[in-house]
Amino acid sequence: MINNSLTLNHLFVLRNNLVLKKRFDLRRFCLWASLLTVILLIFYIFQINIESSEKYLIQKYENKLNQLIKENNSLMANSFQVNSLDNIAALLEKTTQSQELRFEKVGRIHYIRILDTQLVSR
Repeated sequence: MINNSLTLNHLFVLRNNLVLKKRFDLRRFCLWASLLTVILLIFYIFQINIESSEKYLIQKYENKLNQLIKENNSLMANSFQVNSLDNIAALLEKTTQSQELRFEKVGRIHYIRILDTQLVSR
């Protein structure tokens, strides 16, 4: 009987040693946790860098768009001023005086009448 009890005790001790080898290793856990934290921190910094550069580009393009809208409005206003009838009349007087374009006054206007059933051909 003593042999049997020793055998059982010996088996129980081996079993406890196997369980103790699988126990939680705090040092290894801290190492993996710190490695994961460093990787996530690097990823976070990379994301923040990309996001801030994109926000900067968006702000830059919005400013450029506002500047182009203002420039377009001023160009439209200048276009209306340049194309007004007073300016065209003054331009015509200048060109007739310098004989560059040689505009002439129209005396009489003739219109061409086309009937519905006729075709115009050359």
